[in-house]
Amino acid sequence: MKVSVVIPTYRRPEVLAKAIDSVLEQTFQAFDIIIVSDGYHEETDIMMKSYRDNDRIHYYTYETNKGANHARNYGIKKSTSEYIAFLDDDDFWDNTKLEKQVNVLDENPNIGLVYTGKKIVYPSLDISYENLPSEVGDLSEKIFYSNYIGSTSNVMIRSRILEETGLFDERLPSMQDRELWLRVCQVTEIGAVSEPLFIYVNQDSNDQISNSWEKKIKAFEIIDEKYANTFVKFPELREAFESKVIETVIRIAQRTEDKEILKRYSKIYWNKYKNLHSFLFLCSTKVPFRYLLKLRTLKS
Repeated sequence: MKVSVVIPTYRRPEVLAKAIDSVLEQTFQAFDIIIVSDGYHEETDIMMKSYRDNDRIHYYTYETNKGANHARNYGIKKSTSEYIAFLDDDDFWDNTKLEKQVNVLDENPNIGLVYTGKKIVYPSLDISYENLPSEVGDLSEKIFYSNYIGSTSNVMIRSRILEETGLFDERLPSMQDRELWLRVCQVTEIGAVSEPLFIYVNQDSNDQISNSWEKKIKAFEIIDEKYANTFVKFPELREAFESKVIETVIRIAQRTEDKEILKRYSKIYWNKYKNLHSFLFLCSTKVPFRYLLKLRTLKS
């Protein structure tokens, strides 16, 4: 197969089927699907039986939950394809996504990773907006300033690049995608398809990893140690990376209406970064989160 699509899943068979079907409906068909259940789950096993006659779908499970990083790495190791794409079990794709990403990689041997735009949906708020790629080429330094590439579900990468950089860091409780992109951007150019080809459904659940400010802080501590030599040589990169982490924590607190954390990290943020950007950012925290989303909708 040309492409392996790696889908980690954890006890969500009701959304997993939609993710699988969005792959099966792709205009590009030279793929296999590697689904890894992160810990045994009877309902997922039962649901997967409906796909057992499709020889392009490979389903793996193991007894104990070990985290999404482990599940993705497990799937990568099972792949023998030239390219690997990732899809979280609660996301799904436009049916042209694989075709357009394969075309970029086939036509540009210097590009090792290609990402797409995405559509973000908040069902409970009836809000959606689009984020489109803004940076391509050499992102070896820029990636420390912002995660231009985004999450795993909009990425396709050459297998040989992962062999060179290593896989997802299983120690990280969060930001595992961005940390891998830090490594990838040091060894290859980045390409993009400027269309919203994957749909991210934000379930507004406070137990989502993306909503856990503690996991963001813990992940930063691990990354800070891991890249200590780089950050000593280039302290501006550490400052840029840390400021984005703190901004993310503040947004999580704003969204979940955690006033204590919002106050604590707003104070930390202002004490570290007294400039126009930080002033405007903190002003925006006074606006209810749903209204910020509506402003993004208008901008989109």
